[in-house]
Amino acid sequence: MHNRDTYPTDHKDYDELLEFTYGNFNEIALETPLIDGTNISKRFCKLFPKVASSQIQQLRVSAEDKLMRVIGQNFANMIVTSDFHNELSRIETKEELTLISTKFHLIWDKGYDPDRIPSSHNVDFSQEFKKGYQKLVMPFTNKRIPYSLIEKTKQAFSEFKSRIMVFSWAPHITHPVKTFEYRLQKIAEDYYQDKLTDILTVYPVFSDGVGACMSEWNQVSTIKWCDVIQDYIRAIEDSQYQRESELLNVLSEKAVSLEMFMSLSIETALILQNEAEQHYQQSLENKQQTKSSAEQYTPLILWRRGEKNLQSLWKILAENGYIEHKEFHQFLCNHFQLVDKVTDTVKVPLIQKIVWKSSTVNLLEMVEALERFNIISAHSFNRKTSTGRTGRIRNLIHSHFCRPNNKEISLAAIRQAAHRKTPNMKIDYGFNHTVLKSIRSMQ
Repeated sequence: MHNRDTYPTDHKDYDELLEFTYGNFNEIALETPLIDGTNISKRFCKLFPKVASSQIQQLRVSAEDKLMRVIGQNFANMIVTSDFHNELSRIETKEELTLISTKFHLIWDKGYDPDRIPSSHNVDFSQEFKKGYQKLVMPFTNKRIPYSLIEKTKQAFSEFKSRIMVFSWAPHITHPVKTFEYRLQKIAEDYYQDKLTDILTVYPVFSDGVGACMSEWNQVSTIKWCDVIQDYIRAIEDSQYQRESELLNVLSEKAVSLEMFMSLSIETALILQNEAEQHYQQSLENKQQTKSSAEQYTPLILWRRGEKNLQSLWKILAENGYIEHKEFHQFLCNHFQLVDKVTDTVKVPLIQKIVWKSSTVNLLEMVEALERFNIISAHSFNRKTSTGRTGRIRNLIHSHFCRPNNKEISLAAIRQAAHRKTPNMKIDYGFNHTVLKSIRSMQ
């Protein structure tokens, strides 16, 4: 499908932006590629949900990384404009450095730069426009720069001042101005990486003089569209993951790639699908049927990304002290069902729960990330017919996690943790850069 050019200020929310850019998802034909240059269509997702979900996650993470770099560059460029860059590059004396330093700190103290609109513009900008344009605000969100970033920016400038007066130019040495700009970029990237979920949830407010950088929004629309496709994949029934495994085996035996398969005629493709379906039905007949009382058994967490990825997550959680260390086999068998394998176990007797040693907010962040990327399914945790996505996640946590000494994590405590998840919430950087980063990279 072909994306339509749009501008963020023309829309009031992400749903409206996405529909204008990509069209109504429900009206897209089964065979139409959902993302240009890929085989990912609704039909591909239905046949290969695990492969499609993994590919969509790769595209999303790539767009996230590009978004972070662009926003970081825009933050650095906002502070070190081309004129300011030239001023910093020409410093030769302590007097010049003092004057520029005074100007730099004055701009930060006032929160705006009166020189940001070049005098060469022959346009009669309104005072309201100039007021908005001159403000120092965060890229994309257009919000006031938080105090923590102001302090880090001032610290980076102090480091620049200490370097510039001892700098001796040589072709192989990076100029302190470049180092300063790079430092500003990384400061912003780190900040936005930890705030990514929030900025992708709340549509920015645009005022006069505040624009929307298309280099940022191209990545944002990709990320949000990937989420729409993941929602579609998430609704596919779990048995299809087992059928997918059998179909992949059939294609491998016949040396047919996924690209080749998707280009086959429907008649030829159905022959291969029917062969895979026969294998699937045979595996169902071979498994032992078990019956159990629902009141005495706990649903397993359906894991959709293979045993290797689950073991990797378990290792990170155990080694960083987020869970009590247990044998991986016990962790797997007591709590998870690998969806792409046909087993006779969908529930287990009441079990020793996973002992969670970090905050409930972190636990909620982890489970939500796993569900958002379609790495786990929470479908089996419906307590009532009307249980929604949020409720299933909370039921899953309540069923499979506890505090040290087997202290229960109540549904009320999980709800309270969800209420604490606000844009101003204190961030656990260690958890973000170990557990959540690992989840983002799972393929």
